[in-house]
Amino acid sequence: MKKKLIALFVVLASLGTTTLNAQSEYGEIKGRLLDSLTKAPIQFGSIMVLKNNQIILGATSDLDGYYSIKPLLNDVYTVKTSCISYNTTLINKVKVNAGKMTYLDITASSNSISITGATIYDFKNPLIDRGQISTIQILETEDIENAPYMDVKQGAAISAGIYQKDDGGSIFMRGAREDGTAYYIDGIRVIGDFRLPKIAVKEMRVLTGGIPANIGDVTGGVVLITTKGYSNW
Repeated sequence: MKKKLIALFVVLASLGTTTLNAQSEYGEIKGRLLDSLTKAPIQFGSIMVLKNNQIILGATSDLDGYYSIKPLLNDVYTVKTSCISYNTTLINKVKVNAGKMTYLDITASSNSISITGATIYDFKNPLIDRGQISTIQILETEDIENAPYMDVKQGAAISAGIYQKDDGGSIFMRGAREDGTAYYIDGIRVIGDFRLPKIAVKEMRVLTGGIPANIGDVTGGVVLITTKGYSNW
């Protein structure tokens, strides 16, 4: 009986780790599909996420025009709509961050009152991000490559509320002890000391407040690191 309980605990623990990895590594695009003139919801419209002109994922808007597309890897995408009686809309440069929701409300123009064609525009980050619930600093690939520091701990140390005694050493968040800082690399928690050169990092997020429940009990803060895939070198 004791062996069965231990085996069950191991299975449940592995399932919990898998769920956390999936939540940490992937992001989501969600919002509403609306008529550009009346702002009424467009029902059962197709919303597709494209990368290099290839469809990655898609969804259909519901009765109120809401849609959700996930899971999406940390990357930049093009979002395309296809609706009966409406022109195609293309939104370029839609950035998806790991473990975060990107809100994108899309308007489409009716082809019965306008010239048939496609509406194309670039996505712009909103002044107030509805998908951000934490006190967070996000460092993108370009920011990391142009920074003077050499490893990720030095990069995290530049955020407000963080102290680092020595370059490359441990960091302390919000007055917590050294072990109060948690590190996740591609969704996997790293225990103990590590070194990761900045050239291997695609994105780094430093959370110093509003820690999500799926990360667990953290007294200080969290450093979430997404490494580059083979296509990003």
